[in-house]
Parts: sequence; C-alpha cells; structure tokens
Amino acid sequence: MLNLLKKKIAQSLRAHDKNSNATGTLTHKELEDLFTACMHGDINSYSLVMEQAKKGDPKAQEIAGRIYFGGHCVSVDYSQATYWWRKAAEQGHADSQNSLAINYKDGFGVEQDLEKANEWFLKAALGGSSFAMNSLGYIYRTGSGVEIDEKQALYWYEKAAKAGDLHAQHSAAVCYGLGIGTEINHSKAFEWGMLSAQAGYSEGQRLVANCYLNGEGVEENQEMAIEWYKKSAEKGNIDSIYSLGLIYTRNLKPESPQIETAKFWLKKGAELEDKRCVEELSRLLKWESE
Repeated sequence: MLNLLKKKIAQSLRAHDKNSNATGTLTHKELEDLFTACMHGDINSYSLVMEQAKKGDPKAQEIAGRIYFGGHCVSVDYSQATYWWRKAAEQGHADSQNSLAINYKDGFGVEQDLEKANEWFLKAALGGSSFAMNSLGYIYRTGSGVEIDEKQALYWYEKAAKAGDLHAQHSAAVCYGLGIGTEINHSKAFEWGMLSAQAGYSEGQRLVANCYLNGEGVEENQEMAIEWYKKSAEKGNIDSIYSLGLIYTRNLKPESPQIETAKFWLKKGAELEDKRCVEELSRLLKWESE
C-alpha cells in the first residue's frame, strides 16, 4: 500500500516538476497526497510539506497543523499544530481558522478561551466554512461563551444547511419542529430533515421517520416511518432501534409474525445496553410465555 502511494506521489511530483511555475509551489492535491503519505510514516513527504509551509503557503501550513495534531511522522504536538494553523488562519485560510477555533474551544495547544474560539469560528464562517457556521449555530443555541440567542442559532444553522452541511440541516429541522428561534413549522422541519436523511445522517433519518409516524409536515404513513427508522437503525441509531421495537409490539396477537421482528430489534437494542430495549424485551418475552 505504502509503495503504491509513494509511486503515485513520485509520479505526481515529476509531473509537477515538468509543469512547474516560477515559484515551484505544490498544488493542493499534491499537498493532500503528501499528507496521506505522512499518515503512513513517509518522512520525505513530511519534509516536502514543511518546506512549503515555511515559505508561507497557507495550505501547506494547514496540513502541517494536521500533521502535528495527529502525530504523523512526528510526535503529537498540539502547540505546533496551533502554531501552524494560526499562521494559515492569519492569511484568511478558513479551514485553519476553524481548526484554530476548535483548539481554543477545547484547550489544545493553547489555554481554553471560548471568546477567542468564537472569534475564529466567525472568521471561518465568513470565509465559507459550513462546519464553522454550524458551530456558531450550536454556540448561540447553548450559550457557549455568548448569551443564548435562538434566532442567531437558527440563522447560522440555515446558512450551514444551505451550504450542504447535513448536521446543520438536521439542527435546522429540529429548530423548526420545536419552534427554536422561530414559529413552529413542521413542513420546513420535514424539508430540512429530509435533506439530512437523504445525505445519510442517521439523526436526520430518525427525524423524518418521526414526521411520517406522527403526520407532522407530511401525511402520516407508518410504512414510510418504518423504512426511515430502519435506515437509521442500520447505522446503529439506538433511538431508531427502540422505535422499531415499539412499532412492532403494537397490537400484537399470539403467534403474530411481528413478534419475531419486534424481538429482533429489541434484542439489538439490548445488546447495546439500552435500558428501554431491555425492559420492553422483558415485557414482550413475559407476554409471549403467558
């Protein structure tokens, strides 16, 4: 695997040398290939990244931060990761601004400082980072270093959601479903939830299933609810696993084929040590034996 990777990088660098511009700067793709090689312990790739980072290239500096944060070819060093991300962030590199914000939020390589974290999240969000936009939504919803502002939370969730962030799409759906920062609007909740669900996010799939089950924002349809609960449950979502167990235990009759399906899902939940599933499975087995 590593030999094939080295071969690929060597070919890429030879092509780069042949078509090099005056500065000899490596492209973003070449730098990403070098980072992949660093993850496999290739010290030469590390040297090439660091050479370009020291010349002031923000993409190389961002990757240098990743190298030190993850301990690739070097020992884990959060201070060095912060140093390189700051270098790139000060040049307006949005991903680095976001990474620097996370370090300030969690206290990696710097003293924890929520105010500075939020400042860098804002810069990253204004630079187009959907992750940072979603983070700002969470910050304003929970009051992390700021006063709780549900309207601002929804504003940033929707900005991130429109940029394609599936977690933000789910969060926007929750806001509309519960009336956080806005009037309750089940139709919008369903629309945002469906986008998140179609992207494969298990919480979004569970939200859509709930909408179908309860007829909120969409016509009630138990078959569609089950379909979406299953998609979510197959990703390990414990709440969806429990919901499937409950659906199949409704209106049970002796020797019903639903019994085995109900037991299947409740056993899966019990294996994951979910108390609700354990209790419901116990009741089902007791009922079945009577």
